[in-house]
Amino acid sequence: MSTNFSTSQTTPDKFYQQPQKQRKNLRQLIKNASPEEVDEFLHQDILPKAAYQPKHLLILLLNAIVFAIAILMGSVPLLLVVVVSAPFAAQVLNLSLSALIPSFKLFWRGLLGTLVTALFYFSSGLVAAARAGKHWSSTGVPLTWIRENSVEEAFVLTLAVTIFAWHCLSQKELPRLSSALMSILIFAPFGYVGWLAYGSLELAGEALFIYCFPRLAWSFLLILLTFWIAGLPPRRAQGWLIFCLAVVLFAGSIIGYSAYGPVLSHSITHSPYSQVNSSEATSTEPAPTIKPSQTQAIASPTATVKPSNTPTHKPTATLTPTPVLALVNSEVGVRMRAEADPNAEVLAYLNNLSEVELLGEEKLVGNTLCQKVRAPDGKIGWIVGQYLITATPAN
Repeated sequence: MSTNFSTSQTTPDKFYQQPQKQRKNLRQLIKNASPEEVDEFLHQDILPKAAYQPKHLLILLLNAIVFAIAILMGSVPLLLVVVVSAPFAAQVLNLSLSALIPSFKLFWRGLLGTLVTALFYFSSGLVAAARAGKHWSSTGVPLTWIRENSVEEAFVLTLAVTIFAWHCLSQKELPRLSSALMSILIFAPFGYVGWLAYGSLELAGEALFIYCFPRLAWSFLLILLTFWIAGLPPRRAQGWLIFCLAVVLFAGSIIGYSAYGPVLSHSITHSPYSQVNSSEATSTEPAPTIKPSQTQAIASPTATVKPSNTPTHKPTATLTPTPVLALVNSEVGVRMRAEADPNAEVLAYLNNLSEVELLGEEKLVGNTLCQKVRAPDGKIGWIVGQYLITATPAN
């Protein structure tokens, strides 16, 4: 009498029931698994790691409060507390898993979680700026590294995301350390955006474009690529559509940053709303800030008229004073606005060494002195005084 064995008896054990030596070769293990086993692995081992838990929201709230305090106090140790206490990066994992499962519902859940997390960190920066006051008297912001967008930072983010994705596949326990490092590198810039938003919505939008969006898009794509290298490429039409979306988002962020990133980064770095303390402000300003008493003396018409020019040789000299000229002193140029307000309409972009006429009117906005000028094309507007240096009046 013959005996038939169930096919389930001849298939390999589950991923995590394999011997330790076999589990180390993750790619080979996935390659040898059946489609049913891969589905079971994704749904029973990986998807639960990305499941939403109410405690994550509470941890995120406490983390955001500590982050706001760290910004107000300029405390690097408190920033380290924010890093180690960051909730698990389930929202970014959901975005990438949606291409493997595949599921648009999972994608939208991950996107919603990402937006909520970003909103908490954004609120930290906004609350810290509000507490610091409109005159920006805070002792500092421990986020100066964000404005640099250095190669080292990109390397650390890439390493953290890659380790996070690989550990999610190869270990049952949650990869806490790489998750925390990845979260702070992705979401801390949203706190900086909140800080800038209190003073200038335009600068906040620029910071969102060049500091936040590229990091998030790169992390989304990199997790997908790591999964693919491990033997789990996007599946079915939905999965490939989500993968193509990740590629488009990353490519768009790189193209946008290449075209506008350096200019916008320079504008943000030298903005009064991004200065974190007096010592840093003096080191980043391209030219000394013109004090009101100094500019008033320069802009006064009587100060530029030579006494020797007033006799009968030029009887109209006192009626038509020599215009006081200034040069733009900024390598990437400056914006001339309709009003002395960082959110006012931009009338023109003036290149470095462009010549403008000082009209003798100035306004102090917070700690920033703005000068009213006439551009070469005749337009009249306002420029931050620290970007102007006086020139010798034309004869």
